[in-house]
Amino acid sequence: MKADSNKAINRITKLRLKPLGFLRLSDRSWAYDGGWWLLHLYFGPSSGGGSHTELGVQPLIDWHSHITLGCVDAPRRWSGFRDAVQFEAALNKQLDELLPIALSLITEVTTPAQMLSCPRIKIDGLRLGLLQALAGDISAARMTLGSLKSRPGIEHERVTTRHAEIALGLIEDHRRFNDFVELLILRSRLSIGGDIGSNPPLTFPWMDHR
Repeated sequence: MKADSNKAINRITKLRLKPLGFLRLSDRSWAYDGGWWLLHLYFGPSSGGGSHTELGVQPLIDWHSHITLGCVDAPRRWSGFRDAVQFEAALNKQLDELLPIALSLITEVTTPAQMLSCPRIKIDGLRLGLLQALAGDISAARMTLGSLKSRPGIEHERVTTRHAEIALGLIEDHRRFNDFVELLILRSRLSIGGDIGSNPPLTFPWMDHR
Protein backbone atom coordinates (compact mmCIF):
# COMPACT_ATOMS: atom_id res chain seq x y z
CA MET A 1 0.00 0.00 0.00
CA LYS A 2 2.75 2.42 0.90
CA ALA A 3 4.50 1.91 -2.42
CA ASP A 4 1.23 2.46 -4.27
CA SER A 5 0.50 5.66 -2.34
CA ASN A 6 4.03 6.92 -3.04
CA LYS A 7 3.51 6.37 -6.77
CA ALA A 8 0.22 8.25 -6.67
CA ILE A 9 1.80 11.13 -4.72
CA ASN A 10 4.69 11.36 -7.18
CA ARG A 11 2.39 11.39 -10.18
CA ILE A 12 -0.15 13.90 -8.87
CA THR A 13 2.32 16.31 -7.30
CA LYS A 14 4.43 16.43 -10.44
CA LEU A 15 1.32 17.16 -12.49
CA ARG A 16 -0.06 19.84 -10.20
CA LEU A 17 2.89 21.45 -8.40
CA LYS A 18 5.66 21.62 -11.00
CA PRO A 19 3.70 23.99 -13.32
CA LEU A 20 3.22 26.34 -10.35
CA GLY A 21 6.97 26.66 -9.79
CA PHE A 22 7.35 24.18 -6.92
CA LEU A 23 10.58 22.17 -6.75
CA ARG A 24 10.72 18.54 -5.72
CA LEU A 25 12.98 17.97 -2.69
CA SER A 26 12.13 14.30 -2.10
CA ASP A 27 9.45 11.72 -2.85
CA ARG A 28 7.08 13.38 -0.40
CA SER A 29 8.30 16.96 -0.17
CA TRP A 30 7.95 19.90 -2.57
CA ALA A 31 8.90 23.53 -1.98
CA TYR A 32 8.40 26.93 -3.52
CA ASP A 33 11.70 28.81 -3.44
CA GLY A 34 11.32 32.36 -2.18
CA GLY A 35 15.08 32.95 -1.98
CA TRP A 36 15.25 33.71 1.75
CA TRP A 37 12.37 31.39 2.66
CA LEU A 38 10.72 28.20 1.45
CA LEU A 39 7.07 27.22 1.32
CA HIS A 40 6.77 23.47 1.82
CA LEU A 41 4.10 21.00 0.88
CA TYR A 42 4.84 17.75 2.64
CA PHE A 43 2.98 14.49 2.11
CA GLY A 44 3.71 12.48 5.23
CA PRO A 45 3.15 8.73 5.41
CA SER A 46 0.47 7.21 7.57
CA SER A 47 0.47 3.80 9.24
CA GLY A 48 -2.25 2.64 6.88
CA GLY A 49 -0.25 3.41 3.75
CA GLY A 50 -2.03 6.67 3.05
CA SER A 51 -0.81 10.22 3.50
CA HIS A 52 -1.35 13.44 5.41
CA THR A 53 -0.65 16.72 3.65
CA GLU A 54 1.03 19.55 5.53
CA LEU A 55 1.82 23.12 4.56
CA GLY A 56 4.83 24.78 6.16
CA VAL A 57 6.92 27.94 5.96
CA GLN A 58 10.69 27.84 6.55
CA PRO A 59 12.60 31.12 6.79
CA LEU A 60 16.17 30.16 5.87
CA ILE A 61 17.68 32.49 8.45
CA ASP A 62 18.81 30.13 11.17
CA TRP A 63 21.33 27.34 11.51
CA HIS A 64 19.03 24.43 10.58
CA SER A 65 20.40 22.38 7.71
CA HIS A 66 17.25 20.34 7.21
CA ILE A 67 13.66 20.90 6.17
CA THR A 68 11.44 22.20 8.94
CA LEU A 69 7.68 22.46 8.84
CA GLY A 70 5.09 24.32 10.84
CA CYS A 71 4.56 28.06 11.26
CA VAL A 72 1.46 28.05 9.03
CA ASP A 73 -2.12 28.06 10.25
CA ALA A 74 -3.56 25.72 7.62
CA PRO A 75 -5.68 22.56 7.68
CA ARG A 76 -3.78 19.28 7.99
CA ARG A 77 -5.52 16.61 5.94
CA TRP A 78 -5.16 12.83 5.90
CA SER A 79 -6.10 10.32 3.22
CA GLY A 80 -6.23 6.59 3.91
CA PHE A 81 -5.26 4.20 1.16
CA ARG A 82 -7.92 1.65 0.24
CA ASP A 83 -7.58 1.73 -3.50
CA ALA A 84 -5.71 3.91 -5.97
CA VAL A 85 -8.76 5.73 -7.35
CA GLN A 86 -10.06 6.70 -3.90
CA PHE A 87 -6.62 7.77 -2.71
CA GLU A 88 -5.92 9.95 -5.75
CA ALA A 89 -9.32 11.62 -5.39
CA ALA A 90 -8.62 12.37 -1.72
CA LEU A 91 -5.14 13.67 -2.50
CA ASN A 92 -6.45 15.98 -5.21
CA LYS A 93 -9.05 17.25 -2.75
CA GLN A 94 -6.28 18.02 -0.24
CA LEU A 95 -4.42 20.00 -2.87
CA ASP A 96 -7.58 21.82 -3.90
CA GLU A 97 -7.86 23.02 -0.30
CA LEU A 98 -4.22 23.81 0.43
CA LEU A 99 -2.95 25.25 -2.86
CA PRO A 100 -5.02 28.46 -2.67
CA ILE A 101 -3.50 29.10 0.78
CA ALA A 102 -0.02 28.33 -0.53
CA LEU A 103 -0.40 30.57 -3.57
CA SER A 104 -1.75 33.44 -1.48
CA LEU A 105 1.30 33.22 0.79
CA ILE A 106 3.63 33.24 -2.22
CA THR A 107 1.92 36.40 -3.47
CA GLU A 108 1.59 38.19 -0.14
CA VAL A 109 4.95 37.43 1.50
CA THR A 110 7.97 39.01 -0.18
CA THR A 111 9.56 40.87 2.77
CA PRO A 112 10.28 40.06 6.44
CA ALA A 113 7.71 42.66 7.53
CA GLN A 114 5.03 40.96 5.43
CA MET A 115 5.91 37.57 6.89
CA LEU A 116 5.65 38.94 10.43
CA SER A 117 2.28 40.58 9.73
CA CYS A 118 0.73 37.59 7.95
CA PRO A 119 -1.95 36.15 10.27
CA ARG A 120 -1.42 32.61 8.97
CA ILE A 121 2.30 32.52 9.80
CA LYS A 122 3.62 32.10 13.33
CA ILE A 123 7.38 32.57 13.85
CA ASP A 124 9.32 32.36 17.12
CA GLY A 125 12.82 32.06 18.53
CA LEU A 126 15.90 33.08 16.57
CA ARG A 127 13.94 33.39 13.34
CA LEU A 128 11.56 35.87 14.93
CA GLY A 129 14.38 38.04 16.27
CA LEU A 130 16.21 38.10 12.95
CA LEU A 131 13.03 38.89 11.02
CA GLN A 132 12.19 41.71 13.42
CA ALA A 133 15.62 43.25 12.86
CA LEU A 134 15.37 42.86 9.09
CA ALA A 135 11.94 44.53 9.23
CA GLY A 136 13.44 47.48 11.11
CA ASP A 137 11.98 46.79 14.57
CA ILE A 138 15.31 46.84 16.40
CA SER A 139 13.78 47.20 19.87
CA ALA A 140 11.62 44.08 19.46
CA ALA A 141 14.55 42.22 17.91
CA ARG A 142 16.76 43.01 20.90
CA MET A 143 14.13 41.68 23.30
CA THR A 144 13.58 38.48 21.30
CA LEU A 145 17.25 37.73 20.69
CA GLY A 146 18.20 38.59 24.26
CA SER A 147 15.62 36.15 25.65
CA LEU A 148 17.16 33.13 23.92
CA LYS A 149 18.99 31.00 26.45
CA SER A 150 20.53 27.54 26.10
CA ARG A 151 20.32 24.66 28.54
CA PRO A 152 23.46 22.65 29.43
CA GLY A 153 24.08 19.69 27.16
CA ILE A 154 21.65 20.70 24.39
CA GLU A 155 23.75 21.42 21.31
CA HIS A 156 21.11 23.04 19.09
CA GLU A 157 20.21 25.51 21.83
CA ARG A 158 23.87 26.46 22.28
CA VAL A 159 24.18 27.14 18.55
CA THR A 160 20.97 29.18 18.53
CA THR A 161 22.11 31.23 21.53
CA ARG A 162 25.50 31.87 19.94
CA HIS A 163 23.87 33.08 16.73
CA ALA A 164 21.58 35.33 18.76
CA GLU A 165 24.63 36.81 20.51
CA ILE A 166 26.35 37.46 17.17
CA ALA A 167 23.18 39.08 15.79
CA LEU A 168 22.91 41.36 18.84
CA GLY A 169 26.52 42.41 18.37
CA LEU A 170 25.88 43.37 14.75
CA ILE A 171 22.35 44.73 14.97
CA GLU A 172 23.32 48.44 14.81
CA ASP A 173 25.52 47.89 11.75
CA HIS A 174 22.96 47.14 9.06
CA ARG A 175 25.43 46.05 6.42
CA ARG A 176 27.26 43.58 8.66
CA PHE A 177 24.02 42.31 10.17
CA ASN A 178 22.56 41.72 6.71
CA ASP A 179 25.77 39.96 5.63
CA PHE A 180 25.47 37.64 8.65
CA VAL A 181 21.84 36.80 7.84
CA GLU A 182 22.65 36.19 4.19
CA LEU A 183 25.45 33.82 5.20
CA LEU A 184 22.94 31.81 7.25
CA ILE A 185 20.56 31.73 4.28
CA LEU A 186 23.20 30.53 1.84
CA ARG A 187 24.36 27.82 4.23
CA SER A 188 20.79 26.62 4.72
CA ARG A 189 20.14 26.54 0.99
CA LEU A 190 23.26 24.52 0.29
CA SER A 191 22.55 22.09 3.13
CA ILE A 192 18.92 21.29 2.32
CA GLY A 193 19.79 19.71 -1.02
CA GLY A 194 17.28 18.55 -3.61
CA ASP A 195 16.67 21.23 -6.22
CA ILE A 196 17.46 23.97 -3.69
CA GLY A 197 21.00 25.27 -3.93
CA SER A 198 22.88 28.53 -3.97
CA ASN A 199 21.15 29.49 -7.24
CA PRO A 200 23.09 32.73 -7.76
CA PRO A 201 22.49 35.55 -8.13
CA LEU A 202 20.17 35.73 -5.12
CA THR A 203 18.51 39.01 -4.23
CA PHE A 204 17.00 39.87 -0.87
CA PRO A 205 14.31 42.50 -0.14
CA TRP A 206 16.48 44.22 2.47
CA MET A 207 19.24 44.92 -0.09
CA ASP A 208 17.39 48.08 -1.12
CA HIS A 209 18.19 49.61 2.28
CA ARG A 210 21.99 49.29 2.01
